[in-house]
Amino acid sequence: MPPIDEKVSLYNLSKMEDSISFMEQALGQIVTRALREISENRLKYPSVSVKETMLKLFSLFLRTNNPANTEFMKNKYE
Repeated sequence: MPPIDEKVSLYNLSKMEDSISFMEQALGQIVTRALREISENRLKYPSVSVKETMLKLFSLFLRTNNPANTEFMKNKYE
């Protein structure tokens, strides 16, 4: 039998013991967009490893696409 089709809010997911499902629902789309954007551009900082470059670009993407940030906070370190 298929599972019951009920919508579960993020608030209720955060109270559950299984925090993985909460993280998947809360961050899944933005993390996927960030990784896709990084892989499409394939930028690399000079004298920095590929892993460090990816982490820097990932953090920049998350900061600039955070709706809670002000314009000043989004552009602070660019």
